[in-house]
Amino acid sequence: MPGGFRSLESALDSGPGEQCILKAGKRVSREAVIEVVAGPGTGKRLVLAPGAKAVLGRSASASLSIPDASISRKHVELEHRSDGVFVRDLGSRHGLALDGRAIPRDGALVVVAATLSLGSVRVRISRAGIEAPPKIPGIELREKLGQGGAGEVFAAWQDPPGRRVAVKAFPGSAGAIARGRASREHALEARLDHEGIVEVFDLVTAGGRLYLVRELVLGTSLDRELDSGALPWKRVAEIGADIAAALAHAHARGVVHRDVKPGNILLEARTVRAKLADFELARDARARTSLADATRLTKTGECLGTICYIAPEMILDARHASGPADVYGLAASLYHALAGERPFARAKKREYLMEVFGGGPPPLSELAPAVPEAISSIVARALSATLSSRPDAATLGAELGALAGRRARSRARGRRGA
Repeated sequence: MPGGFRSLESALDSGPGEQCILKAGKRVSREAVIEVVAGPGTGKRLVLAPGAKAVLGRSASASLSIPDASISRKHVELEHRSDGVFVRDLGSRHGLALDGRAIPRDGALVVVAATLSLGSVRVRISRAGIEAPPKIPGIELREKLGQGGAGEVFAAWQDPPGRRVAVKAFPGSAGAIARGRASREHALEARLDHEGIVEVFDLVTAGGRLYLVRELVLGTSLDRELDSGALPWKRVAEIGADIAAALAHAHARGVVHRDVKPGNILLEARTVRAKLADFELARDARARTSLADATRLTKTGECLGTICYIAPEMILDARHASGPADVYGLAASLYHALAGERPFARAKKREYLMEVFGGGPPPLSELAPAVPEAISSIVARALSATLSSRPDAATLGAELGALAGRRARSRARGRRGA
């Protein structure tokens, strides 16, 4: 999901009403209005069309020229993107603030409206006509983190109890299968109590839409981290140990994730720990589900997950996937992190299934010769097409933790019973 995690550390550091709050509304606008509302140049304004950029500053050549000595000649750049107005400091002498909060070095996104401070000048950025989800009681939506087929994800503030949260907004057109998966995700995650698993707080309905309220992780995803290439092997071992421990906990409580992949592995900035997210496709291994119910939520023959990371047995029958399928997904993610490319990325379409069920991906020794044999062999065993040849999640976590010099996470948060 959603770049977006990095700039939230400062944007969401305190209580409600301080940064880019997304207001409820139904009107639709294609433009953003930039207007000086206080200080020199009050009343000056410009309109940004989608895709347009503008520079604000003291220079006469700036898109919006503001006659104030405290402002740099080219102070700030605004870009009207599809998800908001992106604000970037151009190296100004006195910096910027958005709704009273300093803007991070990598910029900030105004989803609907905010006030920008440049020296003694206040500039209002407004996209107030943008369609927004209806108001959710007790929750203020702030930053849009991303969007996928399952819906949008926002950073938000929930009061009570006064905490930062992530809110997953399912489409208003979500059918029975999507709603069933959301309810199942909430129910299964409520069974889990582990530091390495993103905590789910609530499932609410507002304005005819379904919202999943869960822990907000400040950092990035493994998927985004891999945009820059392979990671150091020790870091990969640390990530693997954390996620394997989370999976071992889930498996012990009868929950199979079924969609372990880099996009669902979040890397927390402060603790440098990894967390497992998104149990939307999870399976309750303890449930005696009728064939009719299983077919409603997981269509017969449907290949769940992302193809490069799903176990061979899930290609044939995702409905009965068990713990080894999650171990395979984690191993495929670690392979990607070590090699800098997805497993089977070089296989031609006709050869793909043959390699998945037979020979496996190219050895890591060929793609990443600097990676120690110890971790390469662990990942290779966990990528076996044969279920019985794979280690269980607890064993995998212990082996990777030993290589990384880190104890696997085993502590619960202490909020639920066993």
